Amino acid sequence: MLATDMQAWNATRLLTALAAGLAAGIMNAVGGGGSILTFPALLWLGVPGKLASATNSFAVWPGTMTGAWGLRREIREAPQRWWPWLFAALGGSALGAWLLLLTRARWFIRLAPLLVMAATLLLALQPALARFARQTHRRGHLRAGVFFLAAIAVYGGYFGAGMGILLLADLGFMGWSDLRANIGVKNLLALAIKSIAIVLYIARHMIVWPAALVLAAGTALGGWGGAHLARRLPQAWLRRALIAIGILITLKLLLDPVR
Repeated sequence: MLATDMQAWNATRLLTALAAGLAAGIMNAVGGGGSILTFPALLWLGVPGKLASATNSFAVWPGTMTGAWGLRREIREAPQRWWPWLFAALGGSALGAWLLLLTRARWFIRLAPLLVMAATLLLALQPALARFARQTHRRGHLRAGVFFLAAIAVYGGYFGAGMGILLLADLGFMGWSDLRANIGVKNLLALAIKSIAIVLYIARHMIVWPAALVLAAGTALGGWGGAHLARRLPQAWLRRALIAIGILITLKLLLDPVR
């Protein structure tokens, strides 16, 4: 029985989805990478690949929202010039979601381990990306940064794992130096990117609702807690743990692909 059927979602599956959502919400609020956990969890729970990606986008949305709300003070103190960037985020997200709709299901399953591997690599490179952004900042980079934001939004609308890491690097590239404010604004931009994609997914009936609602509850709780952790928690050990998990998941998907 496929996990798109309501009857397939017993207590064990729902608890597994809730645990993955809690962990992902914390990671996304702190810096990103939570979909390394939730997307494979949906695949292993029996959700087909494209539906898993769409359901995952819906599921991480509440966690992104509560993560932004938890850092609202830092967002208010950030420069306000970021508001026009929402147009680039929304346009790129719509394009990415449209590309997912066009992708054949069997192609997406083949892409799944590569997408998880790419997200894991982004997580591993996060410190290097941040250093590069600080060292190369120039005023002229603002226009290029908005272009990169649109490209990140395309990826976010299509899949999105590791998108938060790319957004943080892009904000640093454009000269933003306050990490906490960057995390808050990153959450708001990610919220906009996911919102437009979710509207398209719902319209095309691509959300597996039992999994989506339980994961969403988990990411909302995790995002709220993660926003508070972002103010005080050293992130190095979290990053190392998630990189190890991402490598294991990639190997599992390569050696034993989901169907």
